[in-house]
Amino acid sequence: MAQLSISAAARAWGISRQTIYNKINENVLSVTKDDNGNSHIDSAEMLRCFGEPSSTGDTTKTIEAASGNSLRHQLEIEMLKRQTAEEKAQSLADQVSTLREQVARLEAKDSTKDEQLSKALETIYKTVPVAREPEPAARRGLLDWFLTSKV
Repeated sequence: MAQLSISAAARAWGISRQTIYNKINENVLSVTKDDNGNSHIDSAEMLRCFGEPSSTGDTTKTIEAASGNSLRHQLEIEMLKRQTAEEKAQSLADQVSTLREQVARLEAKDSTKDEQLSKALETIYKTVPVAREPEPAARRGLLDWFLTSKV
């Protein structure tokens, strides 16, 4: 909601500034300070503590003016958040693309090794007399033995 100065809040609700300060001191009403040290009260806090503001035209203008500044500030923050999110999304998309390329290269390298190992096994079977070629599961075991042994 809109941030109002203590004077603007007092005018909008038709109460004295002292009443607002009393509520602040009683810890019933919260206040924030800006970079310049000026105190501001959120209009939602005023609604919670004092109910609806008095129905004068000045009240509406005061709240609308404060809301305009607050909304512009919120809009700027949201635009920065969106820009940051878009940059992060692009960075993540780039990382995914890089990882996909790396996986494709590894798969290609793996299939090349499988082909080379199959050719090596075929050569071994042709040069070493074997009664029959082993079943695929046994062949895979032989392949694993061949890869792990220091022959």
